[in-house]
Amino acid sequence: MSFNVAGILSKEFTCIPEILSRYLGKFYSNALCNGCTWLFIIWYVLHSGIDYALNELFRKMKYKEYSRTRLKHSLWYLGFYCTAFIYTGATIFQNKVDVLGFRKVHLPSQADVTDLVIGFLVLFSFFLHSAFWEVMEYNLKAAFLSYILLCSIFLVSLFLRILEVAFTLTAFVSITQVSIESSKLLYIVTKQNKSYMRVVVLVFFGLSLCSFVISYLIGVPLIFLIPFGRRIISYHPPVGYMFFTILLGSWYISEINNSPLFKLIAHWLFHTEKSSDCCGELIECSMFPPRDDIAFNLLQLRKEIKEREERMLALRKQSRKGMLAQTIKCMVNLKRKIHAKRAASEKSSEKDSEESSESCELFKGNESEVSKSETERDDETESCDENKRLLNESNYQNVYIENETENENGESSEEIIYEDRIKEDHEAVNKQHEEIQEGESSKSAENVEEPLLGQVNDD
Repeated sequence: MSFNVAGILSKEFTCIPEILSRYLGKFYSNALCNGCTWLFIIWYVLHSGIDYALNELFRKMKYKEYSRTRLKHSLWYLGFYCTAFIYTGATIFQNKVDVLGFRKVHLPSQADVTDLVIGFLVLFSFFLHSAFWEVMEYNLKAAFLSYILLCSIFLVSLFLRILEVAFTLTAFVSITQVSIESSKLLYIVTKQNKSYMRVVVLVFFGLSLCSFVISYLIGVPLIFLIPFGRRIISYHPPVGYMFFTILLGSWYISEINNSPLFKLIAHWLFHTEKSSDCCGELIECSMFPPRDDIAFNLLQLRKEIKEREERMLALRKQSRKGMLAQTIKCMVNLKRKIHAKRAASEKSSEKDSEESSESCELFKGNESEVSKSETERDDETESCDENKRLLNESNYQNVYIENETENENGESSEEIIYEDRIKEDHEAVNKQHEEIQEGESSKSAENVEEPLLGQVNDD
């Protein structure tokens, strides 16, 4: 089994290990590089599985989205830092590292190298995984920078053969993180409706701040920063120690900037109710990053919309005198428009009445003319009928005379000539009668059409 593990760790999958061994030489180990790669993958798979299981569990327990995210984050780091504190404390105790000897210069110790290297691999791979997890899942760039600087400190301590410094630093970090994550869990789980629960949460938060002050503001400067700074100033050590000190100072500044104490001061000085970076309460804003869930974003959008509406109303708002003058002007303009509309409507009604009376008069005149033409036409038709009747009587008399003369004496030339003249006269009378009727009909049609066309044009 040990042979198989050693073979997996020494297996080179790419040309990267060869390049690193060429340029780093004795500071590089192929087994360490492969072991760190496999541990990084294991940490990622383990973290993803635990994160999914906790999310489903808290969803069934009806926790909100932002509460589930905070609970998963706190439980994961609480479990790791508890284990890391126990392991690093045991390693420091077994190797008899003088933690309080901050005036002495840190030198490579004669500790068991195998245990330290295994611990180095576990811690380094976890911090590297945490750096990428924080920036990908939660978009926490400050945490990413802090973890990357801590990984760099571990690498440089490996090259300088001072791994006990990295382990001591991890023990101090673990103490603070355990207290902070415990207070976070207590704040999320407890319902702070009652006063004694608020007191309990406040006490735990105060203890976490005390542990941070002891570890970071007292322990790290006295045990790490001051001894290495004195070594750089007094003994002029190699470049590696200077680089290690610079990394240590950068990591310390990033941790202070991302600490609950710094957030507490920033909240007290700068945060207001309208600031988007503030979570609301003092303890919540100090321990947790700003919310980024869907419900919170929708709430922020609604607040922004209300603020914009209030600003627009404030810009549109005028003084009372100006409003009064504007209303009076509007009323006067409305009255003018109403009077103008009424006058226009009265004028249009008068025009319509005049046009209707004119059309009625024209229609009456046309009716009288038509009646006159009809009476004249009737008189003419009666005269024509009388002429026809006289002609018919004369024809009957002539025919009777002709018949009697034919029976008595035969046909005579004078009677024949008289008969022809009578026929010609009869035809002339008929033609005159027809011409008279045609003239009367044409006149009557013209008299009727002219007034009707006039009315159409007027309309």
